[in-house]
Amino acid sequence: MPLTLETVREACRALPNALAARYEDPALTQSWTVGRGKAFVVWVLVGDQIGPHLRSNAEPLRGDPRVKQSTFQSKRIEKTNNFIWLDPAASWSTEELEVAVAQSHALATRKDGGITRGGEFHDLYLAVRKALVATPATLRPPGPHHAGGPAAKILKTEGAFAAALALWAARSLASTVTEADRPLHTRLMNVLTGAAPTHAGLWAGTREAPSAALRAVNLAMAARGGMLSAPAYAADTVMVLHEHLQSTDPNRLTVFVVDLDEKVLNAEFVAVAAEHSKRTDSPCERVLWRGSDAKGNAGRWVARLAPGRYVLIQKVGKRWEWIEGTRDDVLANVPDADFKNASTVALLRDQPGQFGSWEPLELR
Repeated sequence: MPLTLETVREACRALPNALAARYEDPALTQSWTVGRGKAFVVWVLVGDQIGPHLRSNAEPLRGDPRVKQSTFQSKRIEKTNNFIWLDPAASWSTEELEVAVAQSHALATRKDGGITRGGEFHDLYLAVRKALVATPATLRPPGPHHAGGPAAKILKTEGAFAAALALWAARSLASTVTEADRPLHTRLMNVLTGAAPTHAGLWAGTREAPSAALRAVNLAMAARGGMLSAPAYAADTVMVLHEHLQSTDPNRLTVFVVDLDEKVLNAEFVAVAAEHSKRTDSPCERVLWRGSDAKGNAGRWVARLAPGRYVLIQKVGKRWEWIEGTRDDVLANVPDADFKNASTVALLRDQPGQFGSWEPLELR
């Protein structure tokens, strides 16, 4: 069937929190937004692309001959956007339209609107994203990365975690220091670990240094004192280690990326447990699944605390829940909309040896 404004309106009506948007110039468009947030469908009435424009990151749909990249610009739509145009004169089934609209609606509920500014791994913690992008496809660990959830946030310990991550990377390169560089490297490591005054450091934060080990320790010093820029410096430090592995032992990159991702997820879980559940001494063997809240941020965690002991942390209304039990008991409390994904990812990540071994970072 050809697409009409009415058929698109019907597809939008069935979606939660979908509102018809009011425009300054209603003669140009009619659209639907998620609440008062981002538009997920826009019907354009003038120009070369009359008809429905909606969000999509799905390659099968974007490659469909009935679809073109949207060229429509509006105050309501980001200049960098992921909108496509569906040719209304082409034949579309009701199911095809409803699936496309539902997928667009899901992207609009996310904080970034599903816009992939950073490529395939855009929605990951910066250090993990850069490591994955730089790792050859044949050596990348299988997903889902970040336990199937959005970019990790370490809450109030963000700076401390970034500093610890950078220190881990710098220490991992300590064995590569040459005898000529050892005195300077030792001096800088003493500064980094607090055994010497900060002013004893040299060119902290520079990305240029005689060796990988010296570059890493200087970037780690910058991460330690960088406050808001600490995650960026930590990512740079991690990438010095990544580059070293890629040039000397590329087969270790798979385990390296897994280790990095697990350290990030562990730190986030510990921070969330302390912040919202007041559990400051909660052990965490592995985060098994992470889900998004209504704003697209991480809002649910399933983790294995010890063999046979699991927990779900989630926010229900204004209250945070900490639910412990068996894995099945915990997963049974995941909302229906997330249950299938949570179960699939959690069962995969709970397999013995599935993701190698790793050690959490000690925050100072």
